Amino acid sequence: MNAPKDIGPSLALAPYGKISKLPNRRWGSRQLKQTIGWITASLVGVILLSAFIIGVAINRIIEQRLEHQQYVQLVQALQSDIARLHSVNYYSTQQTLDIASHIQKIVSPLTGKRREFMSNIIPEALRLQITHSIPASATISMAIYESRYGESDLALEHHNYFGIKAFDKAWTGGVAQMPTTDSGVRRMQPFRIYDDFRSGVEGYGSFLAASDRYKAAFDHSDGVNFVRAVLDGGYCPDDNYLSRIKMIMERHNLSGLDVPLQKAAPQKVAQLQPISEATIPVQN
Repeated sequence: MNAPKDIGPSLALAPYGKISKLPNRRWGSRQLKQTIGWITASLVGVILLSAFIIGVAINRIIEQRLEHQQYVQLVQALQSDIARLHSVNYYSTQQTLDIASHIQKIVSPLTGKRREFMSNIIPEALRLQITHSIPASATISMAIYESRYGESDLALEHHNYFGIKAFDKAWTGGVAQMPTTDSGVRRMQPFRIYDDFRSGVEGYGSFLAASDRYKAAFDHSDGVNFVRAVLDGGYCPDDNYLSRIKMIMERHNLSGLDVPLQKAAPQKVAQLQPISEATIPVQN
């Protein structure tokens, strides 16, 4: 008689059902290559993304530095213009310093085309304030509104920054037919052509000064009332014109440039302190 077989181990495993042998899985060469390929691609992607981010950061740093250098040059150029006005005894030393400081506050927040336009228009507006008694804020704000910071077709192609038409028979310069909207009607109208930026701004001053319609405007030394009087004289039929001008003046704080002239004793321009890179913060 055979001895009974030990069934203990079998009974212990019985509650878990049938036990099957687990397969002995091994990665094939294909799976291994795919996995290595995915890991490599992920690493390359991370490296490329990191390089892109670093490149963008470096470019931004370079751009900020270039903007800073351009801003320093711009402010120094504007200060040079103010110094020349001072040297011919138009402004007192304190007025000159105040204007130079205010110009820096106006230009500092601007970038790109707007900064470039403002750097060009401010000196010309200050000259008109001296030669024609037109408040600088009026000249600047009207030029901004009419030409969209010098980006209108009329401004870019013909240096006409104030939308001055060529109806006046006394005008002997070039004429450009350009589309415009008057009183809600779109039509072609003749506009004056100027040779360059300075002649375009000077043309605006001469146009206002030569017309009796705008004579009342020259009784005002502040920009808002000057523009109001010009509009009353028939300059433009736009009902929103004055409110837009006020917004532009407030946005750029232009009223600080409306400095009344006062004859001063001769002063040395050397009293003006030059603006250096060390005194101008880097623009964000």
